[in-house]
Amino acid sequence: EKVTHAEGEIRIKSSTALKGMRKVIAERMSYSKKNIPHLVLNAKADVNALVKLREKLKDKILSSYGVKITYTDFLLKICSVALSENLEINSSLQDKKYIIYEDVNVGLAVSIEDGLIVPTFYKCDRLDIIEIAKKRVELVNKAREGKLSLEEITNGTFTLTNLGMFNIRSFSAIINPPQSAILSVGEIYSSPAVIDGEIRPRSFMELSLSCDHRV
Repeated sequence: EKVTHAEGEIRIKSSTALKGMRKVIAERMSYSKKNIPHLVLNAKADVNALVKLREKLKDKILSSYGVKITYTDFLLKICSVALSENLEINSSLQDKKYIIYEDVNVGLAVSIEDGLIVPTFYKCDRLDIIEIAKKRVELVNKAREGKLSLEEITNGTFTLTNLGMFNIRSFSAIINPPQSAILSVGEIYSSPAVIDGEIRPRSFMELSLSCDHRV
């Protein structure tokens, strides 16, 4: 198949109708960018302590609980605690109403074959790090097997998306409506920093919070 333009013909490898999950994602993201005024806040976090903590705990947790602890698990916990302390962000603007949620339900963006899905960690602020890790394994496996229930992909109040495993340094995500914010997390990298007047290598992470400017 070929498409003719003013400049000539372009060969097409494939042409597939937008349908199913990809169509829904496209519609939701278009709605979000059109109707939600995005404000992106960027920060760089020193994660030396986080790296050391994970190194200290990962083997013990794996041997005792049979689950591999990841940085995403810590980030889910960190986000949920921050939200519980700043509930005005754990919110939504719907039908000209500013809704603040009491429950902190953090969604995690998960890439699957047909697109992207966001399973929900209900009352994430009340879960300990091992419970979060076990829940992540369960939800991610279900997502990739197409076995998530409707309840497991709804009622999120905030979303975390992490592309650090793909060596992405930083990026800005589109808000998952009707939520009011989404946190994008990049890779952990080493960089020199001035500590107590001396230059030392430190571990850093880039964070980008896409917010609904109206909230």
